[in-house]
Order: sequence, then C-alpha cells, then structure tokens
Amino acid sequence: MRALLLAVLALLLAGCRLDVIAPFEVRADGTGRAGLTMRFDPELLAELDRLGVDPTAELGAAVTADQTWEWTRTREDGGALLVEVHREVEDATDLPAIYERLVAGLADDDPALVLDLDLALDDDGGTTLVGTASLRPPVTSGLSLDGELLGPDAEELAALVAESVTAAVEVSLPGDIIELEGGEVDGEVVRIPVPVGETTSFRVVAAGAPWWATVPGGLPVLLAGFGGIALLIGGLLVWQGRRARHDQG
Repeated sequence: MRALLLAVLALLLAGCRLDVIAPFEVRADGTGRAGLTMRFDPELLAELDRLGVDPTAELGAAVTADQTWEWTRTREDGGALLVEVHREVEDATDLPAIYERLVAGLADDDPALVLDLDLALDDDGGTTLVGTASLRPPVTSGLSLDGELLGPDAEELAALVAESVTAAVEVSLPGDIIELEGGEVDGEVVRIPVPVGETTSFRVVAAGAPWWATVPGGLPVLLAGFGGIALLIGGLLVWQGRRARHDQG
C-alpha cells in the first residue's frame, strides 16, 4: 500500500493525470465481464520512474494470485500506459459481488473506487442496474519522519485528486436503454462520472436484447451469413439460367 500512496502523491504533486474506468458488461447470453482500466499519462510515468515506483506492482501481484483475472499493459503512441484488468463470468449476476470483493481488503481510509451495485435480469431479457459509486481519495501521503506525517493533509489531497484524477463507470447492457438516471449514453456504453469524495447514484434499465444478439459474433456474423447465402442463391440462379439457354440452343 505504501507504493500505491507514493504513486498517488507523485501524481498529484507533479500535476499529472490518471484516468480510472470500471467497465460493467452484461451480454445477451447472460454472461458478463468485470474489470478496471487505468491510464497513466507520460509525465506521471516519468515521475514514478524517478522515484523507483511501479504503480502496477500490487495490482499485478493480486492478479497473479487469482487466475480468474487477466491483465494487459499497453503503451500508447504518445507514451501513456494503459493497464486493463478484466474477468469473464458465466453468470452476470455475479458481477456486483466481484466489484465488492475488489475493495474488501482495504481500510476505510485507503484510496479506492468503491461500487455498490444491484443487478436484476428480467424474464423477458431486460436488465436493470442500480447502484452507487464514489472515488475515495487518500487521507495521507503515506510518508512520515520521526512519527510526523509529511505532505498535504486529507483536505488538500482530496482537492488535488479532484483536479488530477478522472473516474467513471461504463455500463454495457445487451438491449436498448429505456431508462437512465445519473449518467449519459456515450456510443455503445452508458458513462457514469464518479466525483471525488462524493457518492453518485445511478439507475440504468435496458430492454431485452434483439434476437440476433444471441448469435455467436452478433449482427456482423449474421449479416455475413446472409450475404453468403445470397451469393449462393445468385450463383445457382445464374447457373440455372445458363443451363436453360443451353438446353434451348
């Protein structure tokens, strides 16, 4: 945890940026995907390298200890580091408990993205997600000298985190969104901003998924299949026409 607090302190004092996203995906077949995505900008990485701190060390150790999680580290063209951790689940209703367990071992004053979620799947295929989310800032820098804490106090840290860290929950449900509170539709996901030190409530309701959503690969595969059938029928018609002209000749 000391490494994490050092990373946060370096981030704040260097004026760098950190983006944190918690994806929440429910698929038409009832499976799901949980995860956490963090984007460290190049300035932050340079500062952490100078301090000799790997901000992903504790996360990597946790993922290695639990083989149900997978993670990737990707360097973007501009030098930023994108760290993605995800876990596939057979039953999407397990997703709320998974996010709850992610912070179960932390103390109440440890920095964390805290999610309290409730997911319901209707008999007609509809999905309802209700919950709260908050970004808990650190209360100390984690540094001390002769028993005296160093660095900004809790109030200053919260203000710095609000300026430097962007957090959000991104919800992906199989059907069209029919009710939405506390977020906005951003492409194919519902994006719910998570403010620092506050609790935001949200509700997302989706209709049942279209029938083609249960086809492996979804609509693109289905269209490709129809295209192949159309080509086959067209070829047969051309062949039949040529044969008929040949017979007439």
